[in-house]
Amino acid sequence: MKITAKPGRANKFHIYIDGEYADTTTAFFWATCGVKNDSEISEEKWEELRSAIYVSKIKNKALDLLTLRDHSKKELADKLYQKFSKDSKDYNYLKAQIEIVCQSLEEQGLLNDERFAKIYAESLVNRKSASASAIKNALAQKGVSRDIASAVIEGLELDPVDSIIHILETKYKGKDLTDEYQRNKIIGALTRLGFSFSEIRAAIYKYTE
Repeated sequence: MKITAKPGRANKFHIYIDGEYADTTTAFFWATCGVKNDSEISEEKWEELRSAIYVSKIKNKALDLLTLRDHSKKELADKLYQKFSKDSKDYNYLKAQIEIVCQSLEEQGLLNDERFAKIYAESLVNRKSASASAIKNALAQKGVSRDIASAVIEGLELDPVDSIIHILETKYKGKDLTDEYQRNKIIGALTRLGFSFSEIRAAIYKYTE
């Protein structure tokens, strides 16, 4: 089989086998893959090359996502699977390749659950005055382990009473806490945020005083 690569738009190279389009990759990958243009290639070698092209596409997409913001490993893997599953016939193979890419990114320090958890937890505190319970649940949904989540939350040194008071001063500013209906409504909302009744009661007492 004869393999030919032709430059396309931007940084793309289109690959042809015996004159028929076969795949698309980047100029960098083609320049470093060790295959010469217009050379003969065996079916076995072509399958190896095509697999490497597939992995490079997954990694390039992963790098694009990580450039935008930090991700947890599970979050990144889920996004990659969603992106490539529609073009894949072997889902187990796709998951295996995504795992290889994620492990490689972890080894390079580009993917780190602990770093992500810290940034995400701090964001939840700053934007929503989230409780420790709410942060733990949010991190669990992102696939962060319990050990990492617990260590991150402990490092934040959260004061639930102060967090509740901040919510009362911002989101519920002007609300009449002496009114039973409004007070119960606010207590219900704070409970759903993960605060305990004793923490809410202490915060309301301190706030009204």
